[in-house]
Amino acid sequence: MKRLSLFLSLLLTTMIVLVSVGISLADDGTIFRRNVSKAEDLATGHAAIKMLPVYVQPQAADGTVLEYISILDAEGSEVEQRTYVQPLIVHYAEGDVETIEEDGYGGFPGHGHRDAFGAVSLDGGNTWKRSNLSKSGDLSSFKIK
Repeated sequence: MKRLSLFLSLLLTTMIVLVSVGISLADDGTIFRRNVSKAEDLATGHAAIKMLPVYVQPQAADGTVLEYISILDAEGSEVEQRTYVQPLIVHYAEGDVETIEEDGYGGFPGHGHRDAFGAVSLDGGNTWKRSNLSKSGDLSSFKIK
């Protein structure tokens, strides 16, 4: 009984050490950062990026079809060339924000004119085709009588 207890405690200790080492050595990789809006003077917020689960031929934002895109490692050197990409979709809000300094003010932290934008990249985030979604409200195909 004493041997079994000693064996189980050693096994449990070994498992805890191995799991701790594995977690501490885990690497999430480099952070994917892209300045999609290209507006440095306006506050950009409420952003989200989504990679679609389909593959398409690489294409620049101006419509130029590309033969391939280069996949780079963390140091910036080319690892491989791909003839396919997964489209990236981004949406964000942009505009001047006037913050409210009042204590106890909850909810949205400020007010001001903002526009909603959407952007698509078909070349791994190198170029973006941007659209102002706020100006598309009157472009609906619905006819209301």
